Amino acid sequence: MIESENNRIYVKTNSGNRIISTLNAIIPIVSIFMLVYLPTSSNGEIYSSAWMIFVWSIAAIIGITLLVISKKKNYIKMFLILLFVTLYLLIITIIVLNLNIGARISIARIAPVIALLILFTLKIRCEIKFTFMSKLVDVFFITMIIWNSLIVLDVPIIEDFTTKYYSQYYQNALFYSLYSNKPVMSFGVHTYASYIYIFFFYMSYHTAIVTNRKRNYFYCIAAIVFTFMLTSNSSLIYAIIMSIMYLKLIKNKPFFTFGVILLGVLVLAYYSSFIIENYKMISQSNLNGFIARYFGENIVFRENIEYLKNYYAVGFNIIDRLNYSDSGYMLYLTMGNVPLLVMVYYLVYKFFKNNLRNRYSLFIIFIVLSFEIALPATFNYRFFYIAIFTIYYFRSLDAYKSLDAYKSNKFSLQ
Repeated sequence: MIESENNRIYVKTNSGNRIISTLNAIIPIVSIFMLVYLPTSSNGEIYSSAWMIFVWSIAAIIGITLLVISKKKNYIKMFLILLFVTLYLLIITIIVLNLNIGARISIARIAPVIALLILFTLKIRCEIKFTFMSKLVDVFFITMIIWNSLIVLDVPIIEDFTTKYYSQYYQNALFYSLYSNKPVMSFGVHTYASYIYIFFFYMSYHTAIVTNRKRNYFYCIAAIVFTFMLTSNSSLIYAIIMSIMYLKLIKNKPFFTFGVILLGVLVLAYYSSFIIENYKMISQSNLNGFIARYFGENIVFRENIEYLKNYYAVGFNIIDRLNYSDSGYMLYLTMGNVPLLVMVYYLVYKFFKNNLRNRYSLFIIFIVLSFEIALPATFNYRFFYIAIFTIYYFRSLDAYKSLDAYKSNKFSLQ
């Protein structure tokens, strides 16, 4: 077996422990299920805190499993980071609870922090076949294309199904998305959908470079079209980035690829009035978007800023009047002020740098950090699963590429 890590390529003569191989096959399956297909509601009723404890418990189990099976274990580092951050936030929590300002401690603040700190200390070493991982990505894109096409076409059965099992975040969040025929798939709102789509676009983009498979070019177009149709500030930016990357990808490709582009353009042109109207509404909104978050007198974080002027942070507490959902940067500032914000995003940077080659990690880090301006994605359970799946995928792609190069070199020497 050929394995690559950083800039080293070496041949492994031992396939490894069967249990570890089985776990390495199970983890990406569980990750993509939890990321994409796990129901978030029953008959339109959003699951309670018990469901949230479940998803974070699975995340913690996967994180601990990855730590145990990794070849470079650093229990001391993980323990010290967990101890420092937990004690820091716990001290703040106790102080705020004694202030009698309406604060209450919440498991919804504790569980994500613990799970993410475990994740960020991992150095993942996975041995898994690229053919297996690529099939999982195929399943995602086939599901996305069918599901979103039916939403855009306003098919009642898919809207009923999505409402019953994938209502999430807050009451009517999904209703507004479906009312506007936004292709949100199972992600509830346009912002998180665009976030997931660009991750999978990036996987398919590099797969097209390595394998030259036609379906991956088609997947890229599908991701671009559906991201444009989400009609939000973040989706517009990501769709433009994906379009530029795709044009670079196909600049020397045959007529087939230009035909796929033409198909994408025709679809966008057909729905142009719908897209323009929605983007116009978003750009003028005083409640949503970048302007509503960060500029003007009535920004959504005014209560958070006022609180931070008078107090230090909230720790693991929740205070109802504060906003926790419209910016990752503001969330971490509100919870632990500047030290927590710096610690979290430094760990995000180190995590992807330690687990992916530079050709992948820099773009992934850009996506993660840029999206935090819109929403606290790193605090959402889906970040945990998309991060793990992405690392597994690109590790398998690198191994496939190295094996292909090794075989070519061996053949040339014969």
